[in-house]
Amino acid sequence: MQLTAEQFREVLSAVRGDKTRRDEKRNMPRVALRTRVQVVILHATDGPMKPQQFWIRDFSQTGIGLLSSARVVAGTHMVICLPSSSRQPICILAQVVRSQQVPGNLHIIGSRFIQHVDEADLKSALSGKPEALLQYITPGAAA
Repeated sequence: MQLTAEQFREVLSAVRGDKTRRDEKRNMPRVALRTRVQVVILHATDGPMKPQQFWIRDFSQTGIGLLSSARVVAGTHMVICLPSSSRQPICILAQVVRSQQVPGNLHIIGSRFIQHVDEADLKSALSGKPEALLQYITPGAAA
């Protein structure tokens, strides 16, 4: 999944970017950012899912680098709500592809974007219906 050029510009204008970074391993340019985002880790639960605050390190049209005190293992799915300059946050399902502990008991987390998440599904999961988000990662679940 890839953000549209318009969505990419909206996020960039909503937060202050440092500068574009190029890394020969990357297909898309990354922009270094320093701002907080709301993240919901997807897992089975009987109650409401809890949003957490992570820091954005960098992001591109296809993925995002985060910094957190929470340990999140590769393969984990999460919903990341990116700020937008022209409307509600852009909420995206992402999958962790890399997680590394760094000094200060922090974790650098690299994730790739998978698909957009409906705002109503996110609100349902936060109010006690986790299946609203789990449907995005459970094969055969009703969408």
